[in-house]
Amino acid sequence: MLNKNYFNSIELNSVRGKFYRADEVDSLLADIRSQALAMNKELEDARLALAEYEKKKCELGEALISTRSLCKEIVDGANREADRIIKEANAEKEQLLSSAGRREDELVEQMGAAYAQIKKHHEDSIEEINRQWQNFLSNLTK
Repeated sequence: MLNKNYFNSIELNSVRGKFYRADEVDSLLADIRSQALAMNKELEDARLALAEYEKKKCELGEALISTRSLCKEIVDGANREADRIIKEANAEKEQLLSSAGRREDELVEQMGAAYAQIKKHHEDSIEEINRQWQNFLSNLTK
């Protein structure tokens, strides 16, 4: 790997103390070039991976926002539906209570009418019995 230690460890043999051997220099430069290209490839791969990560992170963020919004809409819709159902149930309850009250009034009225008929029939029966009794008594005295 190209780092400070790599460059500090380079030792080139010199010819007559002035010149470096061309084949060693060429080999060293080829090695540096090869490692630099590999590092450049790693850097490019890391950049692509980071870009893909950022893209997915953005997509997940958008999906989360969309999901939250959808959940809020669902909850709001469910609350509206529940309110509507409760309102309808309360209206039906009031209607049933009102209807039950009217029915109770009707039944009380019918019972009163039936009682009046029974009383009238009873009074008529008593009058008939009295009339017959009077006839019987008057027939006894004759």
